[in-house]
Amino acid sequence: MSVEDKLQKLWQSKKTAPAPSKEALLKKAFQVKTGLRRKLIRTSILLIITSVWIIYVVAAAKPTMITTWIGTAMALIAMFLFLFSSTKMMQMLSNDQHTDLPVVDYLQHMVQVREKQRFMQTTIMKIYFILLGAGVCLYMIEYTQTYQLPVRLFIFALVLGWMAFTWFILGKRVIKKQESAVTEVIERLQSLIKDNNN
Repeated sequence: MSVEDKLQKLWQSKKTAPAPSKEALLKKAFQVKTGLRRKLIRTSILLIITSVWIIYVVAAAKPTMITTWIGTAMALIAMFLFLFSSTKMMQMLSNDQHTDLPVVDYLQHMVQVREKQRFMQTTIMKIYFILLGAGVCLYMIEYTQTYQLPVRLFIFALVLGWMAFTWFILGKRVIKKQESAVTEVIERLQSLIKDNNN
């Protein structure tokens, strides 16, 4: 048997894995959407609790400087902006009427989910962290006045360093994980469409 015959036999004996069914892909997409929705709900609950706590602390402390009030307002605006955006995203993720759609239309729905997710992860989160960081710094001015300058600078550096760590390290990991889950579903749907067209 020649080398060409062996290669031909090997090529013909190669079995390809069957493409995942539409039902399996829709189940995976539903799981991804449910996971994203649960994370948004948990985050929203934590932000609501944090907002109530901030309002309570400010009301109890009765700050005298305007920077404290402005900082509190900026932090609350940041949280409410995120809550508003996450509500819109949850509506999109909760819409399960798309399971009856053809695969091409469901693919379009998942692409819309990914685009909304990217908007939240980039634009909304940047605005959130800028407002929150500026708000926290303005809030802390009144309460750090009694400390000497090096201690004040250390406190501000510590707080801003923690915020930078959560945004640049932890946030990027979460974003990458969520993005890969949605992208995997989209790629599988595209593959199914391509296989059905061939």
